[in-house]
Amino acid sequence: MMMNTITITNEPIPTKLLSVPTNNLNFSKLKNGSRMLLYNFLCNFCDYIPRIKNKKLLKSCIKLRYCSIVEEKTLIGHTDNVTCLVKLNEFKLISGSHDSTIKIWNLSTGSCIKTLNNYDQSNLPDSVLCLLKINSNTIVSGNDSCLIKIWDLEKGKCIKTLKGHKHSVLCMIRLNYTHIISGSIDNSIKTWNIETGNCVNNFTYHEAVLCIIRIDKKNLANGSDDGIIKIWDLDTGKICKNLHSHTNAIWSLAKFSRYFLVSCSEDYTIKMWDLNSYSMIKYFIYGDAILCIVTLKEKKIISGSEDGTINMWDITGDFCISIGDNKKPFSFNHNYSIRCLIKLNEFQIICGSSDKTIKIINTSI
Repeated sequence: MMMNTITITNEPIPTKLLSVPTNNLNFSKLKNGSRMLLYNFLCNFCDYIPRIKNKKLLKSCIKLRYCSIVEEKTLIGHTDNVTCLVKLNEFKLISGSHDSTIKIWNLSTGSCIKTLNNYDQSNLPDSVLCLLKINSNTIVSGNDSCLIKIWDLEKGKCIKTLKGHKHSVLCMIRLNYTHIISGSIDNSIKTWNIETGNCVNNFTYHEAVLCIIRIDKKNLANGSDDGIIKIWDLDTGKICKNLHSHTNAIWSLAKFSRYFLVSCSEDYTIKMWDLNSYSMIKYFIYGDAILCIVTLKEKKIISGSEDGTINMWDITGDFCISIGDNKKPFSFNHNYSIRCLIKLNEFQIICGSSDKTIKIINTSI
């Protein structure tokens, strides 16, 4: 029986590809040598990828490009809950924890390559609750002590401290090259100039700010302890919309393109909002509190829950595809909650858990 081969338009087919079968090819089952051969091809002949005719094959090639670099694994090193994650680049991850450390990880090997110890003003250990990347050598941490710290990764030390919040800082986003926005349990959202360290704007509400996201150039959304999503005008500092539907704390917000907002809550639901009408257009119900979400391009939502389960939700078909829990494919108790999720690429996610570990998981089924 003839096997299919990759066809590329207007270019000769590289010799390395002539023996590559494409019928029902499962990249995860390829031996290491074959995986590296294909990965090296994709690196050396990446100009060919956009010319592949078959869309499914194109997706598989891109998937292999990523999944050959980082395989499913567990990163072990923290001694308390992993609270936040940020992708530094294709090969490095940064994590924060209740153990008062920030760790830098090599994703290819799964090893910790540097640990930054976080202390408060009294030189006591200070839990790291959120992280934000500024550039390849600079990150910002939001801490339990109310402080926001700017870190130089190469030097491995804090180079600036931002003071102004009165309670734990739970979330941060980038506003532009020189400004960031933070949200806190002290019911405030603050804008900071990271060059001067000054707070330049302050929005206040009567509930804790648990998560924030930029909607567009003029508007910001935040999830609160009272289950209300508030849309803020960044110019005036005033609330221009309140989105009511959740009945408990909203822990995470994400976007599909510029038209849709997704929220998850302790009320066991994920809800999808139309940003033109600010109306809820879809919802999903799970059996436990949902603490974090990320979105994928193929109209999928990945959620992490209090019970340790990670689920994939198809927004076009209105159904849930379970892609595993904290026990699969790893031998850890699935009763530990998923505290944070980030997207490594369109085929892999990384989750941080109350079991003190970080896991890289393939989302393709």
